[in-house]
Amino acid sequence: MMKRLGWMIGVTGFGGTAQLAGAQVIAIDLDTPSSDVWNYPFSTTPGTRETAPTFGAILFDGFDDRDSQFVVAFNTDGDVPAGLALDQYHVRTVVITATVSNDEQFLYDPTSDSYATFLPIEDPESAPDTDAGRPIELFGVDFRGGLTSATWTETGVLVGAAAVEPAQESRRTFAAAFDDAGVGTDVSNNLKQRFDVAPWAVGMTGAVTPGDAVPVDTTFTFEIDLCQPGARAYMRRALADGRLILTLTSQQDAAGGPGGGEGVIYPVWYTRENVLADILGLTATLDLEVRVGNAADLDANGALNVDDIDAFVTAFLGGSAEADFDGNCSLNVDDIDAFVTAFLGG
Repeated sequence: MMKRLGWMIGVTGFGGTAQLAGAQVIAIDLDTPSSDVWNYPFSTTPGTRETAPTFGAILFDGFDDRDSQFVVAFNTDGDVPAGLALDQYHVRTVVITATVSNDEQFLYDPTSDSYATFLPIEDPESAPDTDAGRPIELFGVDFRGGLTSATWTETGVLVGAAAVEPAQESRRTFAAAFDDAGVGTDVSNNLKQRFDVAPWAVGMTGAVTPGDAVPVDTTFTFEIDLCQPGARAYMRRALADGRLILTLTSQQDAAGGPGGGEGVIYPVWYTRENVLADILGLTATLDLEVRVGNAADLDANGALNVDDIDAFVTAFLGGSAEADFDGNCSLNVDDIDAFVTAFLGG
């Protein structure tokens, strides 16, 4: 590695400038969504409710396992330039928060659960759930029925034709896992379809002990793991589009009728339409940090020079994600080659 980078230093000259790169670090702190919606097939008030529940209809034919979802969207184009090439967005952190409006109706679980823990005990694949409660999980969103991220609105039509009546796989916007090419997989029925899926984040709070009931106004933090498959690429595409759309789901079993049936045993979230929550800062938030511009301009001063080489070496040897130039969350010679290419390409 040092031989390659030493050659670059010789070419550029100590303290010399290769060319202007125009990179900058941008931090976004948005205290309310630009749009949010209770994404529930039986909702008659999409985008206008003051709260949005998340719950499951577990292994119930005709309904998605992740039956009630909460979609939040943040316009980013007022802070981050949209429309750039995807390799111009170097996302460092993405953190979402959301706050519950109901009091001690569900238990805090900070860990993901396998689909096997939802199966009937007599099922050969059944496995015990070793902790109380069910987690709240964050995913990207995908679309069907002609809808796209550009045409989605919080007051649009929620559902189309159902794969299984009355509502299974009917929603036009749904929680999805992605690969790096941007191909999404609907995870709304991962229990029926018997596959485990890793969320991009699980809701965390320091205000509640795992297994305890969650009090009203508890804020959950979702720090997106950019090393999860498809996460980093999804964030880049969202910034290029100028809007980040994500969804919260949970699988507390609430089958039994419209709105989740009788007995609220699941999270209910404040939406941006809740005036009091907006005043008190209880609506969903976004904190995001991204370096925009040439990947090799690590110090984001607008110039490529020996300081960037030093910064790369320091990051690489220190195991920092800043040196992960190929985005696979593993540091090796491929990252060195990618840095050299970006540096010499200006």
